[in-house]
Amino acid sequence: MIVAAPTSAVRRGWYDGLVVGAFLAALEIIDTAVLKNPHVMVDDQSADSVERIVALCIAAALAVVYVAIGARGRRGAPTSSAGLQAGVVAGVVAAVALGVTALIADNLLFELLVAHHHAVDTPGGPPITHYSVTINQLRGSVPLVLLAAGIGGVLGHIGSRLVDRRQGTVS
Repeated sequence: MIVAAPTSAVRRGWYDGLVVGAFLAALEIIDTAVLKNPHVMVDDQSADSVERIVALCIAAALAVVYVAIGARGRRGAPTSSAGLQAGVVAGVVAAVALGVTALIADNLLFELLVAHHHAVDTPGGPPITHYSVTINQLRGSVPLVLLAAGIGGVLGHIGSRLVDRRQGTVS
Protein backbone atom coordinates (compact mmCIF):
# COMPACT_ATOMS: atom_id res chain seq x y z
CA MET A 1 0.00 0.00 0.00
CA ILE A 2 1.33 3.40 -0.96
CA VAL A 3 0.85 6.17 1.57
CA ALA A 4 0.95 9.72 0.28
CA ALA A 5 3.07 12.25 2.07
CA PRO A 6 1.05 14.71 4.14
CA THR A 7 0.40 18.08 2.56
CA SER A 8 1.96 21.19 3.97
CA ALA A 9 -1.42 22.19 5.45
CA VAL A 10 -1.77 18.88 7.27
CA ARG A 11 1.80 19.11 8.51
CA ARG A 12 1.25 22.66 9.75
CA GLY A 13 -2.01 21.61 11.38
CA TRP A 14 -0.17 18.78 13.14
CA TYR A 15 2.52 21.08 14.52
CA ASP A 16 0.06 23.80 15.48
CA GLY A 17 -2.18 21.19 17.11
CA LEU A 18 0.76 20.02 19.21
CA VAL A 19 1.34 23.58 20.40
CA VAL A 20 -2.36 24.09 21.23
CA GLY A 21 -2.46 20.66 22.87
CA ALA A 22 0.54 21.48 25.04
CA PHE A 23 -1.16 24.70 26.14
CA LEU A 24 -4.39 22.86 26.96
CA ALA A 25 -2.45 20.11 28.73
CA ALA A 26 -0.76 22.68 30.95
CA LEU A 27 -4.16 24.19 31.77
CA GLU A 28 -5.53 20.72 32.60
CA ILE A 29 -2.66 20.00 34.98
CA ILE A 30 -3.10 23.38 36.67
CA ASP A 31 -6.84 22.74 36.95
CA THR A 32 -6.38 19.26 38.43
CA ALA A 33 -3.45 20.00 40.72
CA VAL A 34 -4.35 23.50 41.90
CA LEU A 35 -7.98 24.36 41.32
CA LYS A 36 -9.36 20.99 42.49
CA ASN A 37 -7.11 20.96 45.54
CA PRO A 38 -9.29 21.77 48.57
CA HIS A 39 -6.24 23.15 50.43
CA VAL A 40 -5.65 25.77 47.73
CA MET A 41 -9.09 26.83 46.54
CA VAL A 42 -12.03 27.65 48.78
CA ASP A 43 -15.46 26.60 47.52
CA ASP A 44 -17.69 29.61 47.06
CA GLN A 45 -19.89 31.20 44.42
CA SER A 46 -17.26 33.70 43.28
CA ALA A 47 -14.85 30.89 42.33
CA ASP A 48 -17.50 29.44 40.00
CA SER A 49 -18.08 32.77 38.27
CA VAL A 50 -14.34 33.32 37.89
CA GLU A 51 -14.00 29.85 36.33
CA ARG A 52 -16.74 30.68 33.82
CA ILE A 53 -15.12 33.96 32.83
CA VAL A 54 -11.72 32.28 32.44
CA ALA A 55 -13.29 29.48 30.34
CA LEU A 56 -14.94 32.03 28.03
CA CYS A 57 -11.65 33.92 27.62
CA ILE A 58 -9.81 30.69 26.81
CA ALA A 59 -12.51 29.71 24.28
CA ALA A 60 -12.27 33.11 22.59
CA ALA A 61 -8.48 32.89 22.44
CA LEU A 62 -8.67 29.37 20.98
CA ALA A 63 -11.11 30.58 18.32
CA VAL A 64 -8.63 33.24 17.23
CA VAL A 65 -5.81 30.66 17.26
CA TYR A 66 -7.77 28.24 15.06
CA VAL A 67 -8.56 31.00 12.56
CA ALA A 68 -4.83 31.77 12.49
CA ILE A 69 -4.06 28.05 12.01
CA GLY A 70 -6.36 28.00 8.99
CA ALA A 71 -4.75 31.12 7.56
CA ARG A 72 -1.30 29.68 8.12
CA GLY A 73 -2.31 26.39 6.51
CA ARG A 74 -3.65 28.19 3.44
CA ARG A 75 -0.56 30.29 2.80
CA GLY A 76 1.38 28.79 -0.04
CA ALA A 77 -0.98 25.81 -0.39
CA PRO A 78 -2.43 25.12 -3.82
CA THR A 79 -5.91 24.09 -2.62
CA SER A 80 -8.61 26.23 -1.12
CA SER A 81 -9.36 23.51 1.47
CA ALA A 82 -5.90 23.77 3.05
CA GLY A 83 -7.13 25.92 5.93
CA LEU A 84 -9.92 23.48 6.64
CA GLN A 85 -7.47 20.57 6.62
CA ALA A 86 -5.06 22.36 8.95
CA GLY A 87 -7.89 23.25 11.34
CA VAL A 88 -9.27 19.71 11.45
CA VAL A 89 -5.85 18.15 12.06
CA ALA A 90 -4.98 20.74 14.72
CA GLY A 91 -8.33 20.17 16.44
CA VAL A 92 -7.90 16.40 16.54
CA VAL A 93 -4.29 16.57 17.75
CA ALA A 94 -5.14 19.12 20.48
CA ALA A 95 -8.18 17.12 21.64
CA VAL A 96 -6.20 13.89 21.85
CA ALA A 97 -3.40 15.64 23.74
CA LEU A 98 -5.93 17.13 26.17
CA GLY A 99 -7.68 13.78 26.66
CA VAL A 100 -4.47 11.87 27.32
CA THR A 101 -3.24 14.55 29.72
CA ALA A 102 -6.54 14.58 31.60
CA LEU A 103 -6.50 10.81 31.85
CA ILE A 104 -2.97 10.75 33.23
CA ALA A 105 -3.36 13.77 35.53
CA ASP A 106 -6.67 12.64 37.01
CA ASN A 107 -5.35 9.16 37.72
CA LEU A 108 -2.04 10.37 39.16
CA LEU A 109 -3.76 13.03 41.26
CA PHE A 110 -6.70 10.78 42.15
CA GLU A 111 -6.56 11.66 45.85
CA LEU A 112 -7.22 15.33 45.04
CA LEU A 113 -10.25 14.35 42.97
CA VAL A 114 -11.63 12.24 45.80
CA ALA A 115 -11.10 15.08 48.27
CA HIS A 116 -12.87 17.46 45.88
CA HIS A 117 -15.41 14.88 44.75
CA HIS A 118 -18.23 17.22 43.75
CA ALA A 119 -16.16 18.29 40.74
CA VAL A 120 -16.36 14.83 39.16
CA ASP A 121 -19.16 12.96 40.92
CA THR A 122 -22.90 13.27 41.25
CA PRO A 123 -24.42 13.44 44.73
CA GLY A 124 -25.81 10.11 45.86
CA GLY A 125 -24.06 8.32 42.99
CA PRO A 126 -21.60 5.47 43.19
CA PRO A 127 -18.25 6.12 44.87
CA ILE A 128 -15.42 7.49 42.78
CA THR A 129 -12.83 4.91 41.75
CA HIS A 130 -9.91 4.96 39.33
CA TYR A 131 -12.07 2.86 37.02
CA SER A 132 -15.00 5.29 37.05
CA VAL A 133 -12.74 8.27 36.38
CA THR A 134 -11.05 6.48 33.48
CA ILE A 135 -14.26 5.15 31.93
CA ASN A 136 -16.01 8.53 32.15
CA GLN A 137 -13.08 10.22 30.43
CA LEU A 138 -12.87 7.61 27.70
CA ARG A 139 -16.62 7.92 27.05
CA GLY A 140 -16.22 11.65 26.57
CA SER A 141 -13.12 11.44 24.39
CA VAL A 142 -14.78 10.47 21.09
CA PRO A 143 -17.33 13.32 21.14
CA LEU A 144 -14.54 15.70 22.21
CA VAL A 145 -12.33 14.70 19.28
CA LEU A 146 -15.22 14.95 16.80
CA LEU A 147 -16.30 18.33 18.17
CA ALA A 148 -12.73 19.65 18.11
CA ALA A 149 -12.29 18.45 14.53
CA GLY A 150 -15.51 20.15 13.44
CA ILE A 151 -14.84 23.42 15.22
CA GLY A 152 -11.20 23.42 14.12
CA GLY A 153 -12.27 22.79 10.53
CA VAL A 154 -14.86 25.57 10.50
CA LEU A 155 -12.53 28.11 12.10
CA GLY A 156 -9.63 26.97 9.91
CA HIS A 157 -11.80 27.44 6.82
CA ILE A 158 -12.67 30.96 8.01
CA GLY A 159 -8.95 31.69 8.33
CA SER A 160 -8.36 30.26 4.87
CA ARG A 161 -11.06 32.48 3.38
CA LEU A 162 -9.52 35.52 5.06
CA VAL A 163 -6.20 34.74 3.36
CA ASP A 164 -7.99 34.23 0.03
CA ARG A 165 -9.80 37.52 0.40
CA ARG A 166 -6.58 39.32 1.26
CA GLN A 167 -4.82 37.80 -1.76
CA GLY A 168 -7.80 38.57 -3.98
CA THR A 169 -8.44 34.92 -4.89
CA VAL A 170 -11.92 34.48 -3.39
CA SER A 171 -13.89 32.03 -5.46
